[in-house]
Amino acid sequence: MSLKYSCHLCNAIFFLDIESIYLVAIIVSSLVIAATAVLAVIHLYYIHMLVNNENVQCDLYYLALLFPIIGFCSLLAMFLPRSARLMYAVCSTYIMLSLLKVIALMRDIFGGRTVLACYLLNHQEIIRLNPAPCCCICLPKVCSSERNIRRLEWMVLQSPIIRILLEIINVIAFLEQVGIMVAIDIVETLSMLVATYGSHIMMELGKEKLNRYRFSIIFHIINITHIVFTMQKLILDFSGELGLFVDGALLRSSSKAMFWNDFALTLEMFALSVSATKMLNPRKTDLFKNAIDAKTNNGIRGRNSNRFEPTGSPL
Repeated sequence: MSLKYSCHLCNAIFFLDIESIYLVAIIVSSLVIAATAVLAVIHLYYIHMLVNNENVQCDLYYLALLFPIIGFCSLLAMFLPRSARLMYAVCSTYIMLSLLKVIALMRDIFGGRTVLACYLLNHQEIIRLNPAPCCCICLPKVCSSERNIRRLEWMVLQSPIIRILLEIINVIAFLEQVGIMVAIDIVETLSMLVATYGSHIMMELGKEKLNRYRFSIIFHIINITHIVFTMQKLILDFSGELGLFVDGALLRSSSKAMFWNDFALTLEMFALSVSATKMLNPRKTDLFKNAIDAKTNNGIRGRNSNRFEPTGSPL
């Protein structure tokens, strides 16, 4: 029997004998992801129509696709339980690159890393190594040079690189039935914390200018997605190791943990998409303001030009 036929047979058996609770979860997730996709289309439309800067536009395209891609991959993993590990690897890579895209968006708003460094030096802003979540007041402050900014970017960049390597190891371990899943999750969590720490330091820079773009909201939405995605799987995998999920006729304990992790992700991506839609309204952020003002002014001029203005008495 070929591997492809075997996979099709396993999926057919899964849906033939599926328990009602799993079927309800799949139906709910399908409806939620459909709604998330509709919101994503709306986001992409407004980005295309109202953002003039091409680099900023590309960054926002990537970030706007975060919720539907993670949601769709999670839904696909629910339909095909054997693909759950692969889908998680795809999502984890995309989400870490999204955090890097936030840093790129920050650079593009300023006009590049060099311009950002000059802005910080001119405004006498320094890099504080103890951002808001960090309580280590003994950490030093460093110069806001282009070199130090690049180092902070590498703190964020290491996470997707490490995740890709760990996911390759994870797939090999899964195929070889080697029990190192929890160890891999711990390393991924440590890498995530380093990236989060580096990104929080970056977000403290240039706040005076970035606040007009509601940039902190964009960062916190992506950061929450990042943390929830990583910590949720770690907790569920650890719960599976403790025996919270037991092997069933169709799914093993690890597969059950992944199924409910994927179900939760579909709901969470929809909730975050709704939150982003509300908090990043085009009229509340300067990312879209220039285009909106230009269209409003053009509309006013057009109405004024069509208005009848008498030039004198006909008599």
